[in-house]
Amino acid sequence: MNTNKRIAVAAAVVFLVVLTFLSGRFQPDAKDTAEQPSTPPAEGTVEQNDEPKPTVDPRITRLADGRTVLNASADRAKKLYQDADPQRDLEIVADILTHYLQVFREKPFGSENAEILAQLLGENPKRIAFLSPDSPALSSQNELLDRWGSPFIFHPLTTKAMDIRSVGPDQILWTDDDLSLPFETLEKELQLQPGEDRI
Repeated sequence: MNTNKRIAVAAAVVFLVVLTFLSGRFQPDAKDTAEQPSTPPAEGTVEQNDEPKPTVDPRITRLADGRTVLNASADRAKKLYQDADPQRDLEIVADILTHYLQVFREKPFGSENAEILAQLLGENPKRIAFLSPDSPALSSQNELLDRWGSPFIFHPLTTKAMDIRSVGPDQILWTDDDLSLPFETLEKELQLQPGEDRI
């Protein structure tokens, strides 16, 4: 084969390779594909199959405004009003306050319902919310309500103990139908560690 024919054959082979590549028929080797790092989608974006990306940490939910909801506490709050015994509502609120205590090593500061609720909704140094902002237990006046629609009464006893009271179905404080935490619960919370102060 003379030189001109070799050059023509080589040019034809190169032309076919380029044409195949440009037509999309060229497939990279599986080894090459495996070595190429994939770029994960940005947080909050949806994959092509329209399914939400799984949360990195199932214990939390991140809100658009930067707050982080502690799911265990928010799930506990969803059980408010569900038990036939209204005393269970007080225990649930106490559990939510205990979640706060576990994160901050003290209960929310203050005695006003709205003040405590603000801290439970993320107005705290770590911007952690302990109940969901759309919880039905929240009033339009930013208060945490009992099942009869009255705000819970909070009375701090120490930095780690708080009395919680519901005014009951008559919605009047200090009457016979008021509900409060059992004495045993308060007594347990009041067992002070050395150097701890009462409020």
